[in-house]
Amino acid sequence: MEFGRSSACVGIMGPNRSLVAASRKIEDAALPSRILSSDGLLYVCDREGRRIQVFDTMGNFKKNIFLKRRRADLAGHGQPWWVRFSLDKAQNICTSPTDWTRLFALDRETGETLSGFGRPGHMAGEFTFLHTITMSSKGDLFTGETIGGRRVQKFRAVANDLA
Repeated sequence: MEFGRSSACVGIMGPNRSLVAASRKIEDAALPSRILSSDGLLYVCDREGRRIQVFDTMGNFKKNIFLKRRRADLAGHGQPWWVRFSLDKAQNICTSPTDWTRLFALDRETGETLSGFGRPGHMAGEFTFLHTITMSSKGDLFTGETIGGRRVQKFRAVANDLA
C-alpha cells in the first residue's frame, strides 16, 4: 500500500511484488491485515500467496515470511490471516494462520516460530475460524473468531512472551 499525506491509501501492492495504483476508493475492510513496524517496514498478510510480505514505505519489496506447517504430511505453507506486533522493542509478529486454528509468535527478522498456543474447539483457549487479533497497551491479547466461532476471547498478559 502507498499512503498519501492524509494517511489515505493511494495504492496497493500487487501479487507480483509491485505497487499498483488504486483506480477507485479503497475501503479499509477490503485490504488484508497489515501493520507498520517502528523501523518503517510494512508487513502485509498475503492470504492467497500464503506468506507475509514485507515492504518499505515507498512500496519496495523487502522479503517474504513463510509460515512453516507443523505437520509433515501437509504440503505448502500456512496461510497468514492476521498480523500484529508484540509491544516490546523487538516487535515480534503475532499471527493467526487459518490452517491451524492456533496463534503464533514469530521472530520479525527471521520468521522463525518462537511460541504458539491454541487448538481447534469452542472452549476457552481453543479457536474456531480465528480471524482477528489485537493487543491492548497493557499487552492483553484479544482474538476474534468468525463463522462457527463467533466470539471474542481475551488473554491477559502475565509474562513477556507476546507483549
